[in-house]
Amino acid sequence: MVVTLRTPGALLLGATLLLACNSHLGSSPGVGLDGSAAPPDAPVGPIADAASGPPDAAPPADAAPCVEGDDRVVGTTTGHCYIYFAAPATWYDARAACEAIGAHLVVSTSQQENDDFSPLAGLLDVFVGGTDAPMEGVWIWIDAEPMGYTNWRTGEPNNGGTNGEDCMVIEGDNGGLWDDRACDNTYGYICERE
Repeated sequence: MVVTLRTPGALLLGATLLLACNSHLGSSPGVGLDGSAAPPDAPVGPIADAASGPPDAAPPADAAPCVEGDDRVVGTTTGHCYIYFAAPATWYDARAACEAIGAHLVVSTSQQENDDFSPLAGLLDVFVGGTDAPMEGVWIWIDAEPMGYTNWRTGEPNNGGTNGEDCMVIEGDNGGLWDDRACDNTYGYICERE
């Protein structure tokens, strides 16, 4: 129940009642809330849980909700937010779109991580964060993580096509295997926010 006190007399009465109530909450000096002996400097009365903060406190900045895109999933081992966007884009436009939401094109460092986000592709091919554009044949991740784990389809990467194939897709209809494609092709894409 909320009581609004509007007059100076009512304010004084409210303050007096609050002080009187406070003196009865908790326990006597020197006695803890559970009746045991308390140290002499122990506070009297209930102690607010500092970890919970005020009920309307904003979540920490690094706890951005995983809500964007056309579909999304939180990784089972990484806790990262994987966000699928269906609108076709070039690899470079997809990279910029991910950066605009505080993310990057998805990076796969293990089979489990690949299994976490690849279902977002459905049966489609989608851009992810691998490229060999800086040096042909040397595949790197967009976030500079080493490419220790790989999941290339047999015979890939092959740099086929007339424009070369410097950007990576996962093939949704092929169990999440990887293929190299031209960066100017347009596909949906998956972003990752750590």
